[in-house]
Amino acid sequence: MKTVLFIYNFPHKKTQEFLLRMNLAGMGPALVLASPPITLNLPKAFLRDKYRHIDLIDPKEACSRLGVEYIEVAHNSEKVPAIIKEHDIELGVIAGARILKQHVIRAVPRSIINFHPGLIPDNRGLNAGKWAVKLDIPQAVAVHVIDEKIDMGGVLGNYIVPVYSYDTLPEINLRITELQNHLLVSTLTLFREGRENAREVTFEGGYHLPADEEVDREVVRCWGAYIKKWAVDKNGWRCKCSAFLEAALQGVLSCGVCGSRYILRKAASIEYLELMGE
Repeated sequence: MKTVLFIYNFPHKKTQEFLLRMNLAGMGPALVLASPPITLNLPKAFLRDKYRHIDLIDPKEACSRLGVEYIEVAHNSEKVPAIIKEHDIELGVIAGARILKQHVIRAVPRSIINFHPGLIPDNRGLNAGKWAVKLDIPQAVAVHVIDEKIDMGGVLGNYIVPVYSYDTLPEINLRITELQNHLLVSTLTLFREGRENAREVTFEGGYHLPADEEVDREVVRCWGAYIKKWAVDKNGWRCKCSAFLEAALQGVLSCGVCGSRYILRKAASIEYLELMGE
């Protein structure tokens, strides 16, 4: 199964991790489409939610060393469908891209997979970590196949990211990135084996504009209560491993590695996992 990886043409943490992990797993992309940066007119904000990296690998150099064909092209260019067809691409993965247009999405025969840093559909858009705090919902990664709407399409899974009492927003964001990396290979395996099962999203709410200073002030105001509610160590919950829960029995899930138990709750339009006490 030939895969195309959509990336930015500049050093980027997610791009670097996805390239390396796919190749280490023997699932390297047949093609990389690298888009030049697009200037975003983002509102002014004062809370930093990501780490600043100083030694990322240039993606063109990485592809050259890995033996992956690298083409620099705007992702929504009219040239992209022909490039995808010429390379017999079946599946797409986003490791750095803005919103893809319909003619690009339709050019990929099976699907284009995205790993969004928040629950879908309740936490769509940029700065999902901040919005999770403001909305008092779990930090999460959603794996989904995209459509022309922002962070919509068919959801393959929502995965809860643990929060700790000593966390900062950049630490939470890093843990979210690590979970995206972890889910990448297992998700590609599902598609290779034809076992993917995407649940269509019908609820179209939950889209949030990029966080501005007003949102940042609300995050600061809510932070203490949010940590008190969601931090696994603050509440004496056990979270010793990164195993992911799949099977549920009467709404109760158990971790086969460390024995932690979870209960399935419902809030708004989404289901989430809440750690149970011992």
